[in-house]
Amino acid sequence: MPEIWARLAQERCTDYKLQFERVFSVPGDAAMLNSTLLSPDVLNYTAVPYNITWYNSKTGQEMSNQTGRILVLGETLWFLNTTLEDAGEYTTVLRTPLSCFMQSTKLVVDTPNAGECERPQKTSQELTDGVADHLNCPLGEYIYKLESYRITSSIQWYKGCE
Repeated sequence: MPEIWARLAQERCTDYKLQFERVFSVPGDAAMLNSTLLSPDVLNYTAVPYNITWYNSKTGQEMSNQTGRILVLGETLWFLNTTLEDAGEYTTVLRTPLSCFMQSTKLVVDTPNAGECERPQKTSQELTDGVADHLNCPLGEYIYKLESYRITSSIQWYKGCE
């Protein structure tokens, strides 16, 4: 068992366990893991000083920035060029002067099916035939987070892989 987990047990870190939502990616694409601990439901983060650390749950190793690969920005862990080896659980630890909280997030990295341009994991939306309707981009959370860093981005829509 990695040393970090014994230390967190000594700190009596409240464990919120594994988040229900999974993050899906394919090799070579970006993936954003976002901790839900930085929430008014957990603490008053505007009034209480805090520190956030990300760990690889399997190895216990603290996650750190790796140029072109990994970016750690507070409650968000970015994989900029996802590999199959990145798949697994990652744990956020949020510490305040008086308490400690932790929660894991699961990253699923799937290889696309040979000869198919579609993703192995898909999201679907229902559209009403014969009336004006909207498709919502499932990457909205990514875009919002990038904008909060003042990073511009663009979206390219495809129909039938073209």
